[in-house]
Amino acid sequence: MKSKLLLFALCSAVCGSFFAGCGNKKSAEELAAEEAHRADSIAAAQAAEQARLDSINRAESEKMYAEALTLVPGKKNVAYVGESEFATVTLPVTVTNNTDVAINGADYVIEYVRVYEGTNSEGDFVDRTKQCTAQGQDIAPGSSVTITLKEKESLDISQPKVTLNLSADDFAARRAEAK
Repeated sequence: MKSKLLLFALCSAVCGSFFAGCGNKKSAEELAAEEAHRADSIAAAQAAEQARLDSINRAESEKMYAEALTLVPGKKNVAYVGESEFATVTLPVTVTNNTDVAINGADYVIEYVRVYEGTNSEGDFVDRTKQCTAQGQDIAPGSSVTITLKEKESLDISQPKVTLNLSADDFAARRAEAK
């Protein structure tokens, strides 16, 4: 019986010291330092993964920003006033939002060239051009709006294009907010 008790005490002492320090005699400071190192390693790995995801999102935002809006002109209508050479020219244009966020009307403009008749210094009639702009309308993600460009006393409306006034950084921030 004594030998069994002695064996039990010996096993308890060995196992107790093994579980207390896993076979090592480390101080509380060493264990705390190891734990802090592990936590720092995990934080660094998480930061690297977040940076990778941010880079992917930034590249996606830049591509989406470059292709944000498209403009397709419709059928032009020229309505002459009486027997004069002056006309009211209308040109419907369809603007499509190719992004996953809403685009406000104030975020873009439509630019076009108005052709009208003017006179030169000798009093001769000549065609004149003027750069014009039209304000946009709010467009939901993936949707389109039709805006009608209208100029009175004109000969033509041509070269419509859409210009986004929203900066790439503001666009990326708006996408981040929407997610």
